[in-house]
Amino acid sequence: MAAGRNPPAGAGGGAAVTDSTGSGRTSARTSPDGTDTIRPVKIEELEAERTWLAFDPMRQLRPHLTSTGFVRLVNEVQRPEGYRLVASWDGELGRVAAALGFRQVNSLAAGRHLAVDDLTTLLAARGRGHATRLLAWAEREARRLGCEHIHLDADTHRHEAHRLALRAGYSISAFHLTRRV
Repeated sequence: MAAGRNPPAGAGGGAAVTDSTGSGRTSARTSPDGTDTIRPVKIEELEAERTWLAFDPMRQLRPHLTSTGFVRLVNEVQRPEGYRLVASWDGELGRVAAALGFRQVNSLAAGRHLAVDDLTTLLAARGRGHATRLLAWAEREARRLGCEHIHLDADTHRHEAHRLALRAGYSISAFHLTRRV
């Protein structure tokens, strides 16, 4: 399939869900300033053969990766460790506009939870609700899997991501500290 095209109906793996009715599509809504904030989209889990569809939004978050490197890393390393990839298709753009990558994790500190490793939206599609709908999808999936929490890491300089998560009901519950070795 060529990049930028919508998938054929029924193609790929996971179920497409974008709204509480499960219709697979959402309708347009107008915000107080008159802009259209909810546009037709489809949320869909991408199976391994369709990982490449998420590369365009992911390269904005992970610019060090090439398309081939991204697909190889996700499919050969991360998926065997439980990583899953969900895409938000933008009807106007006719392509994947946002992506969310996550894992189910069990830890002594947090119990069973979803760890969102990657959440990103194409610059041209920001402000249209893609990330919000991906987080809502992740919350439904967390409940389905019996998870107690969702953990979302966002680099300290990603202020828009912080605002999005806080608006979505997330709280700053810990510091994530790193050290290069």
